[in-house]
Amino acid sequence: MLIVLGVDDSEHAEVAARHAITYAAAMDAELHAVHALHISGTVVTALASVPDSVTDFAKAERESVWSRIDPILGDAEPVVHVDLDGYPPDTIAEYADEVGADLIVVGSRGRGGVASLILGGLSLWPEVPPLSSYLVAIPFGLSSTGIPVTPGGLGLAEVTLEALFSFIGAPASYALLMMLGFRLGQVATVALGVVLYLASSEARQAVREAPDRGDP
Repeated sequence: MLIVLGVDDSEHAEVAARHAITYAAAMDAELHAVHALHISGTVVTALASVPDSVTDFAKAERESVWSRIDPILGDAEPVVHVDLDGYPPDTIAEYADEVGADLIVVGSRGRGGVASLILGGLSLWPEVPPLSSYLVAIPFGLSSTGIPVTPGGLGLAEVTLEALFSFIGAPASYALLMMLGFRLGQVATVALGVVLYLASSEARQAVREAPDRGDP
């Protein structure tokens, strides 16, 4: 049996390493600890003017990871250390497929937002679509409420927005949550309109029923 452990220099990776060691011992499995380094294009561009800076940056990052993880792995059976380059979720999954791993162990979360942007996070969540994708998908999705197929586009808008969100790589649940907020906003607007209408009707009725006092 073969277990692939995805690591980075986060507390969650330490927890994952301890679990992987436990699994490997219980299943008499071979353990591969894999670190996938992904340096964003922004950082590469910023360091391009300094000779060897990208190489030194990558080396320092790898040393930081293994210096944190190796003390934990030290108590396990011989572990295969693997250094790869690429977006961590995809790279680790591809490696596991290549070696025929039976189990992949990773932390539920990796680095914080800024560190993940620069170095790549370990979490197996998909990449978040850019804001521009939402700004295109949402107006198109909401415009379907005007198509005279169902009353107020009920159901049609939800299906359309869910399809658009899936197309840009966003979870479909985001679309349903956004449409729930949109529908609640519609209900609140209608309720406010009814209240104002009733209030104005009562005012007009009071004016009509007021006695005519004549001109001053």
